[in-house]
Amino acid sequence: MYDPPRAACFRFLGLMMVFASLAGCAQGDVELMFKEVEVKGRPGVSLLSLEIGEQDQRGEPVVFVAGAPCDYQDWGLHLPIDTGYRSISYGRHYSHPLDPDPGLLPTSVQTYADDLRRFIDGMELDDVHLVGHSFGAYAALLYALDHPDRVRSLTVTEPPILPWLDEAPADRAFSVQRLKSRVDDEMLQPMREAFELGEDERAVETLLDFFFVDGNSSRWMWPTSAMRCRSRIAELKALLLSERCFPPINKSRIRGFDVPTLVLSGSMTTEFGEFIDRELDALLPPATHQRVVIERASHFVWRDNSRACEEALLAFLDSR
Repeated sequence: MYDPPRAACFRFLGLMMVFASLAGCAQGDVELMFKEVEVKGRPGVSLLSLEIGEQDQRGEPVVFVAGAPCDYQDWGLHLPIDTGYRSISYGRHYSHPLDPDPGLLPTSVQTYADDLRRFIDGMELDDVHLVGHSFGAYAALLYALDHPDRVRSLTVTEPPILPWLDEAPADRAFSVQRLKSRVDDEMLQPMREAFELGEDERAVETLLDFFFVDGNSSRWMWPTSAMRCRSRIAELKALLLSERCFPPINKSRIRGFDVPTLVLSGSMTTEFGEFIDRELDALLPPATHQRVVIERASHFVWRDNSRACEEALLAFLDSR
């Protein structure tokens, strides 16, 4: 569970991230708020929130939802500062820096959506802007579909909705069967085989390689984040070995979803990522959504071209 000395270490690291992002910028008084949120209804379970902004900021809440194997720290350099919004990133109860409880590990992305609901309830937030990436986008979309009255806007990047590979595509330009074979042969099967053999790091590398253009994650991402990824392997293993990992989303619900939505894509993303974002673009009501393609960016669009992402997000939020 929550370890105060360890949390203090991550408060320090978070401050360093924020100071680095503010270097050379005249932002005024900025305070980093790091607090533990005790979630009602789940005894002994806590979620962590990272909030950045001016003291006593009371703007519209923007909740950033990280994907796996990322956590709340990965949003540290992207939380809007001095923009009038209340920017919040949160950590799942089984993700770094909390110690994973084997009894609480996720077996479905629906678990992430349930975490998001508990977090929003625990923070007493309402009418929120949600920003999600990858599995975090999947969770944010599930939450928004179930609670559209509590979501002011939704921004998503490549939610891995694998069940859509078993359906006729809205965008007929894609060969779904060929893409499904690629996903199975290049990612799902080798990753699950590695997990079952106890080769957990190879399994995570396989996952990252698939979601990084041309399989470059081992060279670009894995070495520098290996320690953090190791702490998340239990979470990923429980999730991706589960048959319930990827909950289906009926496309008719997307067609009827009238919450303002931004689909944020990378111009250099994988074929699967492009398929998902183009499906969303084709299904979402034209009057309430837009798609922005970020140049020089892969699936990890917020890492690859953060400035363009932040500008697109703020332009979208300001237009609501």
